[in-house]
Amino acid sequence: VSQSRYWTTIHHFHPNSLRASDEGALFFPEQDLSHVQPNVRKWLWESDESVAQYYKKVMGFDGWRFDYVLGFSPDVINAWMKSVGGYAVTELWDGNADVLERYARTTQIDLFDFSTFYALENALDGDNLQILRDRNTLLKRLPDQSVTFVANHDTEKETNPGNRISQKLLAYAYILTHEGLPCLFYNDLEKEIPRREWEKLILIYRTLAKGNTGILHTDREKYLAVRRGNATSPGLIVFLNNGNSALSQSVITPWKNATLVDYTDHTNQEVKTDANGRVVLSSPADTSKFLNYFVTFVIIPSLLCIANLIFLPPALTLALSQREREITIQGDGSSDGIYPAALTLDLSQREREILLQDHPALTGTTCK
Repeated sequence: VSQSRYWTTIHHFHPNSLRASDEGALFFPEQDLSHVQPNVRKWLWESDESVAQYYKKVMGFDGWRFDYVLGFSPDVINAWMKSVGGYAVTELWDGNADVLERYARTTQIDLFDFSTFYALENALDGDNLQILRDRNTLLKRLPDQSVTFVANHDTEKETNPGNRISQKLLAYAYILTHEGLPCLFYNDLEKEIPRREWEKLILIYRTLAKGNTGILHTDREKYLAVRRGNATSPGLIVFLNNGNSALSQSVITPWKNATLVDYTDHTNQEVKTDANGRVVLSSPADTSKFLNYFVTFVIIPSLLCIANLIFLPPALTLALSQREREITIQGDGSSDGIYPAALTLDLSQREREILLQDHPALTGTTCK
């Protein structure tokens, strides 16, 4: 936007004749633009030649991150989105789920979920995983508007340990197996956690983390939850171990007479549920905190390929016979999910290479 077009005067900042300040301006008031001033609104988003339209039409932006939204009215975001459109997420730094939910319902756009962030920090660094069961969070109330995260550019600079999560892998294992929209911090992706752990967790998220979430068991050191799956994914169980030794737990799963396999490769577990869906699961402990979680998924009896459906290259489909399609996975008790005649998944080239390395049998004829 040309400087000659977008001109400002002292009247476009606070205080001015229309308003003394924005609703919550706490930082740099002398640089605080007044969003009620017509010229400010015009050149920020209303005009066809506005800053927003330049980013959208010329630069190709299709999403917006609204920083420090406590500093201005939600009406500003509503007006921007009505004029410009696209995806949006806001940063409202408040751990109170009531505050986040109220703002989410007012703006109808996504929020970085600080309530889940602080629940994870308290639970993992405070050595009490029961907090993940008991704490109210935006993730539990409005999962479709919850952008979960473990770290960001602000938290990494924090000197207050209560504003940082130290048990990062366990925290990422949580947000990548639960509902919500997980956000990964680039520094963690490049430096904090081994690449192989990322590849496994991201693949788990893309292929298995489907369906509603239920908590199977919690205590101070153990957290077990289930994603019940849908028509194209069998779902999963995640077991977080925050203790200093290997731990086991008996739980009742949605799947009866099924085989569960550790999909993280942290153990060699292959256990069977009984006729009631009960099974004893174990999670290792490791001082590096890279082994103390695992994710299981279901093998349907007599379906060799169903256990490997997540490894299929995108050009392949999983062909099932009529009898195999009749085999169902128990859901949440209200209905059974029946697999369709063919299943396909969109995996990147890198994901296909990794999975074919780990499972060379997939290059054969077990799936077609």
